[in-house]
Amino acid sequence: MNPAIALSLVASVVGALVSLLSLRFGSAPGWRPYRSFAWVAGSAALYCACDSIATVDVPRSAIIAVTHAQNAAAAIHCAAWLAYVQGRLGDAPRPWHGILRNTVLVLAVLWLLPARGLMLTDEVMGFQVSWLGLHYELAQATTLGALSFVVFIATVVVAMVLYRHGARRGARDVLLHLVAMGAILVAAVNDSLVASGVLHTPLLLSLAFIGTVGAIGGAFTNDFVASARELERLSTELETRIAKRTSELLEAESALLRAEKLAAVGQLAAGVAHEINNPAGALAANLAYLSEGVVRGRLPPDARECLAESEEAVARIAKIVAQLLDSGLEPATTADSVRSVLLLPVVETALSMANARIGSHVTTSVDVAATLSVQADESLLVQVLVNLMVNAAQAIPKGRAGHIAVRATKDRDRVRLAIEDNGTGMSPETERRMFEPFFTTKAHGEGTGLGLSVSLGIVRSMRGELKVRTSTAGTSVEVNLAAGELLPAQRAAKTAASSIIRSVLVVDDDVAVARAVRRLLGSKMNVEVADSVGLALSKLFEQPYDLILSDLQMPGGGGRRFYQELLAVSPDKARRVIFFSGGSPSAADAELIVRHGIPFLAKPLVVDDLLAMACRIVGESAAHAAQ
Repeated sequence: MNPAIALSLVASVVGALVSLLSLRFGSAPGWRPYRSFAWVAGSAALYCACDSIATVDVPRSAIIAVTHAQNAAAAIHCAAWLAYVQGRLGDAPRPWHGILRNTVLVLAVLWLLPARGLMLTDEVMGFQVSWLGLHYELAQATTLGALSFVVFIATVVVAMVLYRHGARRGARDVLLHLVAMGAILVAAVNDSLVASGVLHTPLLLSLAFIGTVGAIGGAFTNDFVASARELERLSTELETRIAKRTSELLEAESALLRAEKLAAVGQLAAGVAHEINNPAGALAANLAYLSEGVVRGRLPPDARECLAESEEAVARIAKIVAQLLDSGLEPATTADSVRSVLLLPVVETALSMANARIGSHVTTSVDVAATLSVQADESLLVQVLVNLMVNAAQAIPKGRAGHIAVRATKDRDRVRLAIEDNGTGMSPETERRMFEPFFTTKAHGEGTGLGLSVSLGIVRSMRGELKVRTSTAGTSVEVNLAAGELLPAQRAAKTAASSIIRSVLVVDDDVAVARAVRRLLGSKMNVEVADSVGLALSKLFEQPYDLILSDLQMPGGGGRRFYQELLAVSPDKARRVIFFSGGSPSAADAELIVRHGIPFLAKPLVVDDLLAMACRIVGESAAHAAQ
């Protein structure tokens, strides 16, 4: 194989590889201009493959046919350079650029036509390059063919000029491209002169293509690698920035959450202060008034009235606190507080209690089956229904005929109780805040704003759901509870507590509370007080008690530790425990209460509730002992 053939084959392989590489690079985002270089390299590869025929002993017709294809590839190569430079620089093509490119492409078509005498004559010129030992056989061009060489060279010159102007705008690899196109230009001039018989030097275009196409292909590879590295750097930097922004966002969100909590606490405190200070003020004034009478040695004639007002104020404060706790936390419900209850009597009781506040302009209807029952605490469910009925009545403007419908339906193991009104409905702001404690649309002094929030807490404590649907046509509030089964003798008569309970142990670290309870119950039974868990346990080991009333929140483990230690040594005594507390039980306390079915009362104590619960406990303990 002679050097010319080897050079041509190597150049064609290099061009083909760079063409494929450019196609792959051009498929990447932002690398589309590189796709056009695939035509530059591919046409160079075809030209070089044809160039090898010049030094091979083949028939004249084969030389002429291959020369036609070779010069068509040269035309495509020149047009491709022009398109590549314009695409890489991002220039909008001018009209004469298009004319030049189209002219070159027309010449490529003419070179492919088999017409004799159009671009080539029938003559083949041969000459010897003795110092290389090469003999060339070259087809002779016609005048039109020779002019096409001039157009090809002019196209490359235009591409070089465009790239030189692009250097002023920051184009990359300017020198490399100018040198590459310059080398091709020099080699093209040399080969044109050789083909015309002016020179008898070796053909140089294959050598120029190896250097230029290979160098630009290598530059593309370096650019791609640099771009990948830059992308990786930017990705790492972006990840760092995202992590930083995420951290800042979390800190801002945490600060906003703290601010919202503080605002909520402030709003809650303001509401509590407003609702409690009024009855507390009346209570303080009455106590001061009675205290002055005691100092003078004679109670005022209206002392009984003062005491009644004071009791009413205390009851009002206790109710507000209980409602507040119910609205914020799920009350601890026990197996003996939630039971199967007939729904119709509950609805009728609630309706009779709410009638005084409903108004004569509102009519009511009840559609509840007499046999329908639910799992609920009867007294708490009455409280919820009274709240909902009164709210429904207050949503109907005075002077307009209104109607409240109470309907109940059963769906498998659930009962849906709906209270519907034809009032004005809620505004979007009211609907958004309706369960918010102390939020009310009523006039000052007409409501605490706890009705719906308390009702929500109570319904949830009975493992139910409370849903509200509102529109301008009215509002429907649905209470969804588990269906119940009516138990026989559900409402047993109460037994007199004083004949059953003779001794009580009160366990409370607050001495004032313990003494008050002792005074409250002392006229009916023997009451002893223990101000700590340890003292209470020692008293229980010394003597028995019919009833044990224990506070939940105390030092030394509190009521939970007291009950657990008592249960471990005497389950019978543990069954006589009643918990009471001024706040809602913690999660652990509530779990203990529910698991063991421990009765629970809220402070301040209501004597009737305590005695009723005590009767049941003593009776159950006696029945268990008899077994």
